[in-house]
Amino acid sequence: MSLVDDANERLITGREALIKGDAAAAIKDLTFFINVTPTVEAYLLRAEAHFFKGDMRTALADLSFGRHLCSRVPDGRSWLVEIDKSQKRYEAAPKPYEGPPVSGTVSAMIPIGFSDTSKIWQKIADSQFLSTNGETLVRPGHSLVCDISVIRRSATWAQSIKDMADGALTAETQEALRRHANFLHITAPNREIGQATRGQCDLALQLVQIIADLAELFSAPLVVLRTANRVISTEDLSILRTKIDASRLVEIYTRLYSLDQVLLSAGMHALGFADVMIDCGKTGFPSEHAVDLACDFLDHIVQNQIWNAGGATELAYLWPPAGETFVFDLGRCLVFEQEDEPRYNPFGVFSLRA
Repeated sequence: MSLVDDANERLITGREALIKGDAAAAIKDLTFFINVTPTVEAYLLRAEAHFFKGDMRTALADLSFGRHLCSRVPDGRSWLVEIDKSQKRYEAAPKPYEGPPVSGTVSAMIPIGFSDTSKIWQKIADSQFLSTNGETLVRPGHSLVCDISVIRRSATWAQSIKDMADGALTAETQEALRRHANFLHITAPNREIGQATRGQCDLALQLVQIIADLAELFSAPLVVLRTANRVISTEDLSILRTKIDASRLVEIYTRLYSLDQVLLSAGMHALGFADVMIDCGKTGFPSEHAVDLACDFLDHIVQNQIWNAGGATELAYLWPPAGETFVFDLGRCLVFEQEDEPRYNPFGVFSLRA
């Protein structure tokens, strides 16, 4: 095989690595190709790989090299359009949230009407905002690499989802759920490919955007976030498209459970934080205000990045509506206590002190 043939082969494998989400392998193969036969396309692809790794400076440098080459090729004008699009996307990319390091897995299930698996992968491949090889899933311009699989329809699962929604699904959504053919199962992060996702909140944010893209692409009736058994129906999917801040992430990923006189949140481990529990029976706290206190407390720990208290097991919180300070003790969750239970929180639970 000649050097040029070898380079052309590396261009193909580099493109495939980028689709898979393996930016390091893509950069290695594309650099080999560029050193032999530099092209605008190769610089664009390598820029994407550098951006995927979070290296904005090198990504923009590759776009600059590609822009320079445009004046030397017949189709340079069309390549300039692509370069401009990439540069605008890079510069507009949101800065990731600071906070807990990536420490947990987050998963979602999306019921879809497609029964032919090959058509599912093709539809994703044909989209402009997602890329997959049938095993991993990436959103160009983002650092997160997800695992993706197809799970065959299960009447048991469908009923479980209906039960999770607590009667909140419309008749139309229930019918769409009944007719679905498969589930898309998305899990993040992929554990085999190195990636530049900078924290658990950043992971959760990027996953929300991927889920929103998939739900729109397949006209899904709902999305299930497994870390809280949280069901987001079609009518509420718009929250995935709004500007997302830390408080909105809490709203998306958590769910409040009322168990007798106990109010318990689930799902905060998706963001890298502990959950909260208010036992109105033991503490005497008014049950009609428990939801407000729980939600405000969760917002407080996320906004103030209280995810590593240096070994402290208690937290004092001045609740503005009451002008009163409440003390929460950090301990193990005794409700969802099995580690294979999706709602189990390894970071524990803040319980209101009596």
